[in-house]
Amino acid sequence: MDKLEFIMRWPELGKEVRVVPVDHNEALFRWFLENLPTSCLQTHTVVAGFSLFMLNLPMKKTFPWRQEDLPLEDIVQMPKGRFTFFMTTGKVANLSCKWGEVTEPMSYITWAEVADQDKPTLFEVGKKIYDTAMGSTKEIVHVEFDLPGDKGVKPWQALKARIDAENERIRMDPPEEVVKVVHYRIVDTRAGTDGQALSNWFFSATDIRYVQAYLYNIVRLSMDARYTTAQIKVMARTMVAQPAEFAGYCGFHKLWDFAKQVIEALPEMESRDDVLELLNSLLLYSANLNAWIHHYFPWKLNYVYPHRDPAEVLEMAKYVNGAK
Repeated sequence: MDKLEFIMRWPELGKEVRVVPVDHNEALFRWFLENLPTSCLQTHTVVAGFSLFMLNLPMKKTFPWRQEDLPLEDIVQMPKGRFTFFMTTGKVANLSCKWGEVTEPMSYITWAEVADQDKPTLFEVGKKIYDTAMGSTKEIVHVEFDLPGDKGVKPWQALKARIDAENERIRMDPPEEVVKVVHYRIVDTRAGTDGQALSNWFFSATDIRYVQAYLYNIVRLSMDARYTTAQIKVMARTMVAQPAEFAGYCGFHKLWDFAKQVIEALPEMESRDDVLELLNSLLLYSANLNAWIHHYFPWKLNYVYPHRDPAEVLEMAKYVNGAK
């Protein structure tokens, strides 16, 4: 390999840093390069101090060492930006990257470090990930590891991949939020005045259908060349945000999370085809939600308010204007 370094990237944050070897465990560094590209969920330590956590990073090649056979460092004393391997065996890697004070007096395999010029970016990302871990909104951030010059997936492509994965997951199995809100009447936001479930169902199901219908029409209109890519993006931002946000308030958080990220991604997208690829994924997700809501909705409630037949209407007319 021409250059011993790799890129650590957070697509949702639009940030990346370069990572270089340290003065020991170079063989491990080279082995890691042979496993790229790879990616996983980005998490954060909550006991030992301020480090980024990669707990489920898949490797192509089996990890060939035991921890006790390689040089170790005290993670309290090691520099900020340095990487550890811990509890790594087989083809699953566990990594940490120190970005702030660490208090756990343990020694682990160290093998890489963020380039000095990029450490301010690491510190910025570390603070963001820590705030997410400690917050309640739990925004999802992924971390990617790539070779230099490999731009990897663009943020909108990573988002599309997540929506597509969820679409595949719920195509044949119900989304948890539909089961929770519609089937079991559990609404964590307390939407539904005075504990009403029916009103929450009515408005959330309607707004989810709005999201699907609006996206359907936006994609359909995109086939008309008179509508520019900029206009398509304005339509999506204007029409999808309100019903998706309200559905989120009603308990369908993932729809609003996906819709919000799509809307945020649109300004940086230039290709009409790319925009439509992303919108089509969100369209399918809203369609999946709509189908499962249709399945779980207690349609038997219709029997409480059936249609009036002509005889009933005539009987009711007797009471109009004090006729009876």
